[in-house]
Amino acid sequence: MYAWIYVAPIVLLVVTWTKVLRADYFEEAPRIAWPPLVLASATEVYLALCSVSRGIIGPPYSNLRFNIIHLNLAAALLAAVAACFWKSVAQWWLVAASLTLALQWLFVDAINHVV
Repeated sequence: MYAWIYVAPIVLLVVTWTKVLRADYFEEAPRIAWPPLVLASATEVYLALCSVSRGIIGPPYSNLRFNIIHLNLAAALLAAVAACFWKSVAQWWLVAASLTLALQWLFVDAINHVV
């Protein structure tokens, strides 16, 4: 039921990267939102690494784990806000990817608070 929460950011980021890499470099390169795109992609890669290796995110029930989760949540929200104001080739794809990524980190945060 909640499988879309794990797949949506990946699909949206792949579409965003495809649109950015296929853009005409000379005309649209200045308008590409590189910092939010790289930030959102790095956060997604980190989450994927955390799902493979549990030790990367920090010890269970530690302040380090919660701080890492909150930092990545803030990074995803920052990427979404920055992409809103950055006229880019794939602006709204990046906003959607960042918001679903933030939702994914909220889901991870909720699980860590409950368990």
